[in-house]
Amino acid sequence: MSGCASTKRYSMSHSPDGIPSEDTMYRVMVDNGKNCVRVQCIGMYCVDNALDGSYSGLEELPQWMQGKVALLMMTSFTPPIPEVAGVGQRISEDTFWIYD
Repeated sequence: MSGCASTKRYSMSHSPDGIPSEDTMYRVMVDNGKNCVRVQCIGMYCVDNALDGSYSGLEELPQWMQGKVALLMMTSFTPPIPEVAGVGQRISEDTFWIYD
């Protein structure tokens, strides 16, 4: 059994008026050794965010987040760390900041 429980919870962060938030990002940590992905919402509208939690692999993430992580996996994490506009940054070998 992996050390990561799958939680299939999908939603996007929205501001109170229903507009997708530009003030939200996600810290995504990939632990390939345990086949585990941990997602933490960071930002103004993260209360009750349904994406927070642990997943049993990248394939369990919503498609939009999978695509952004896949793109960032092709970037370097050696400083200076490049930012990919509208996508995020690769902070280390297994940690990503994903913009929503």
